[in-house]
Amino acid sequence: MSLEEKCENMMNAVTESRVVYGKMCVDYNKKTTLVENKILQLKLNTIADNPFKPKQKLPHIDNGEALKDSKEFIKEIEHRMKRVERLQEKVRQTQEIVEQLQNKNLVLKDKKPLTAEALLARAKSRKK
Repeated sequence: MSLEEKCENMMNAVTESRVVYGKMCVDYNKKTTLVENKILQLKLNTIADNPFKPKQKLPHIDNGEALKDSKEFIKEIEHRMKRVERLQEKVRQTQEIVEQLQNKNLVLKDKKPLTAEALLARAKSRKK
């Protein structure tokens, strides 16, 4: 055999071994995936078969009492909201009154003369 034939035979052997090895790898991957899926399924089944039990049991709440409590809570919130709205209205009214008084004071100050004689006369009339 010549050197070229030997190389060709070696290359054929390498390709065949790669094909066989590749098939083995694919089969191995398939088998490992199947085994992993079976293990996962077993874990899920055992978890589903044995439900968790709470350490402390929750107290039973009567729906009628819960509805009654929630309605009372809603009424209380509505009452407080009305109080807040009334307070806001009172604050608005107070602000309007303050603004009116300020405007009135400005108008009165404008009408009064600012001469020294008028100021003295006003001061003397206050003393009496």
